[in-house]
Amino acid sequence: MREWLLEALRRHGVPTLSEIAGAVPGHRMLFVEVKPLPAADLLEGLGALVALLGARASSTRVISSSEPVLAAVREALPGVALSLVFDEVPVRLPDGLELSPLHKLVEALLSTGRPLHPWTVNRPERMRELARAGVASITTNDPGLALEVLRG
Repeated sequence: MREWLLEALRRHGVPTLSEIAGAVPGHRMLFVEVKPLPAADLLEGLGALVALLGARASSTRVISSSEPVLAAVREALPGVALSLVFDEVPVRLPDGLELSPLHKLVEALLSTGRPLHPWTVNRPERMRELARAGVASITTNDPGLALEVLRG
């Protein structure tokens, strides 16, 4: 199922973005992914996103696989960090964006000198390799494992 109603998500224990933003201390970085949306839907939702994240824009990173989404967020939330999500190296790397590549692409992108925020890294050895390579962050399905591996 691609789209779930809020009630269905709540029945499965999924917190709202508001709840998550409230739980993440202001000095910690909050990553928020905005999926590609039709322009009208994006414009409709931007006001709520600004209301929710505006006060913590400097400690929020918005990621998306859509450059138009990132451009709209940049205009609506000046100062928010932005990252382009992709699963193959693009022909052209967009200016002014950090990169959130599939973790298997990191080595090919290290020479760009840009901060890299790879996803989805669930194997301890790969977490160690990426940390040694100097990535800016790691997205994982198992934050507890990542903390254990990277603290060790």
